[in-house]
Amino acid sequence: GEGVAVKVYGRERLLHIGKSVLSQSKTYRVPYIAWKTITELNLETVLRTKRGSKAGKKLKLVNSENTCTYEHTCTRSQLTGATLNCRSVCNKAISVNDYIVEKHIDFIGLTETWLKDDNSVAKAELVPPGFSLENKSRPGSRKGGGVAIIHKDTLKAKQTATLDFKSFEYIDRTLSCASIHLRIIVLYRPPSSSLAEFLEEFSSLLEFVVVSPGKLVILGDFNIQFGNRQDCYANQFVDVINSFDLIQHVSKPTHTSGHILDLLITRSHEKLAHVCIDEPSFTDHHSVCFKLDQSKPPLPSKVIHYRKLKAIAKDRFIDDIRSSVLISENYDDVDELANA
Repeated sequence: GEGVAVKVYGRERLLHIGKSVLSQSKTYRVPYIAWKTITELNLETVLRTKRGSKAGKKLKLVNSENTCTYEHTCTRSQLTGATLNCRSVCNKAISVNDYIVEKHIDFIGLTETWLKDDNSVAKAELVPPGFSLENKSRPGSRKGGGVAIIHKDTLKAKQTATLDFKSFEYIDRTLSCASIHLRIIVLYRPPSSSLAEFLEEFSSLLEFVVVSPGKLVILGDFNIQFGNRQDCYANQFVDVINSFDLIQHVSKPTHTSGHILDLLITRSHEKLAHVCIDEPSFTDHHSVCFKLDQSKPPLPSKVIHYRKLKAIAKDRFIDDIRSSVLISENYDDVDELANA
């Protein structure tokens, strides 16, 4: 048959690739086959942290001339959140469900859900097992809009008092579990609403929530070109969040148009362990995934009752069957037999 081109990487080439990745000061996930090759060539040593592999690992690529360090932080044990503009979950419910499970998300804020109270099928498909849905549909008969929070059942949701605003929709919940106490606000501002009115109303909302106890996370689609210094409203928005000692964490475009529209806001002293932009294939918005400096909630406990089959006395079981009315009596009617 025809020959197959094979690219071979030697020791020096692998070291060069490692240095190139490390010089970018970014976390890089090594594919399994590459990791296996590096290990076989004895190019690495693994250093565990004091807390063990759950807290993190450091991999050193060893070179006689220089020592390069690749750091991989194992953060699956940290509380993971996300926000995503779905542009209607009604025809994407299963895709959103799969995305939550695949990314090990503990809670996610959804905007533009387009859900109505009678969309029971979409709601059922949307929520993974072990999760709950907090939904707020757009009021009235107008289509579109809608905000929601999907969270693990171990994070108990409590509804808080809300205010009415004209320029944006939002849902406000407190999620609690053991030492976890988060106030989550998911916000959607329609592009047609007045930006001047939005800035005024958003300031009113912040006055209401910024004094709340626990951690504060505000996320959603603000439809403001954040970071555009030529946009006066974007600059005013930055001034508003700064005046409340808040910080916005998203620095990369969250829409296919190249703008930062979906935002993640916390108090300035509440650090995030990790923020990344992901690109789901089912919407024109990118998701914002982040990890809080907080452990995941404990797994739920469940009591399961079952019969110990190996402990069954076979002879007594056979006798019970033989003495059963199903055997000892003759039935001519199927209904009578079913009710026996």
